Amino acid sequence: MWRKLAGSPWFWPISALCYVAVGYVGLSVFAYTGAFGLPALVGMQSILGLLLLTSAAILMRGVRANRAQTILDYLEQAVRLNLPLPAMLQAAEQAETPGLRRQLLRLRTRLEIGIPVARALDESVAGVPPRTLSLIEAGERIGRLGPALSRLAMRREQSPRRDPSSGIFLRWYALILWVGVIGASSVLAIFVLPKYNQILHDFKLPIPAAFRWVNALGDDIPWIAAALSLPLLLIYVGRMTSAILAPRLARPAVLTWAGDRLLWHLPLTGRVARARGLADVCNVLADAAEAGSSPVSALNDATALKINGVLRRRVRRWAERADAGLPLADAARAAGMPKLVVGLLATSAGGDVPRVLRFLDRYYESRFSRAAELLRGAAAPLLAIVFGSLVLIIGLAVMTPLIELADALGSTWNGGPL
Repeated sequence: MWRKLAGSPWFWPISALCYVAVGYVGLSVFAYTGAFGLPALVGMQSILGLLLLTSAAILMRGVRANRAQTILDYLEQAVRLNLPLPAMLQAAEQAETPGLRRQLLRLRTRLEIGIPVARALDESVAGVPPRTLSLIEAGERIGRLGPALSRLAMRREQSPRRDPSSGIFLRWYALILWVGVIGASSVLAIFVLPKYNQILHDFKLPIPAAFRWVNALGDDIPWIAAALSLPLLLIYVGRMTSAILAPRLARPAVLTWAGDRLLWHLPLTGRVARARGLADVCNVLADAAEAGSSPVSALNDATALKINGVLRRRVRRWAERADAGLPLADAARAAGMPKLVVGLLATSAGGDVPRVLRFLDRYYESRFSRAAELLRGAAAPLLAIVFGSLVLIIGLAVMTPLIELADALGSTWNGGPL
């Protein structure tokens, strides 16, 4: 029943609006209750409520991810040691906390009635990323579940451990800068710009360019700020609330399609999306080649991976060309795959294809790691540059009229013409 409702096109927007309403009501109650009826404290309590909401969402994500990784470790150990999964999970239940024990019980119950591992994980464990589920599903279909789980565990061990506070910092750094810039612009537009206009008119001074730009938007700045801030705030509150209450709420296909195309064509995020998706595709193709599956069947399995939509369409075209009889390299070239993939496949013999695909998997995985770390490290400097440019414009709008006025007064004081 729940899955039937989740498949409805109206499920996501209605659910998103409900979580926005729940988060907004919760923040309002927290702000007005903690402010003790004092209007001056409502704003401070609202900011504190947003901080607590963000911290709770990140904490819940971390707890779910930790539980999911523990369950994946149990599955990987059982498959590697060739142990029955239900018996291994039943033994693990005895040593775990109540929350993790319940998830292990749900997973074991689904496995005992014959549900595939990936689907059982999706239905019983909330913190498993969609990408991980798709890789497990692909490995299970081609009979390479053990290597797929081992590779996921190895990637987790090799990935650098990140400080959870960095996520809170990036969100709050952007929020504080936005509030500061918008607040300063609103005060400037309401109280300062009219006085400056009058002074410049009285002294018959030319209007500086920076002041003219800000002055042209003076009456509209508060409305523009409200029009931009309110939707972003509601979306943010809804996302954080859904992260706490409904971690499995998926985006509709139209938003995923639009987001994938945008990410694919942006300079840095496009590199991340391409490298990550190509690493997963080459991983599945290498596993299929080592298991003796046909390239067409492996490519069809790769189209089910959680990769960027643009890359998925190219992989689908690759599968169609290969099914039409083209060699693997020629089909990849016709589908618009990278030149490195086409060139290495074209120069490899039949027995070398698995090794070539495994090399491409490692190569694109390393490129993804470097690009992701660069993107993560560049987030704070990019925010500082963007908001610093806005502060510079506001500062010029404030200072240039003062400089013009000082020059005019200095000329008058020295007996020169005004």
